[in-house]
Amino acid sequence: MPADAFDTLCVRTGGAVVYQVMLLTGSRRLALEAVDAAFHRAWEHWPEVAVDPDLAGRVRARACE
Repeated sequence: MPADAFDTLCVRTGGAVVYQVMLLTGSRRLALEAVDAAFHRAWEHWPEVAVDPDLAGRVRARACE
């Protein structure tokens, strides 16, 4: 199921992505907001995102934008 795959992505990579974005921004609050928005966009475009071989990298890139 798409929702299960997305949930797995969030659980497995969310913390690391927040940490990486926090290093870039210097702010945990900004990192959390950016990563939340990036995961939200990933879910909105899940059929396209799901075939990317580097799902975490895609979310990380969006969060850094």
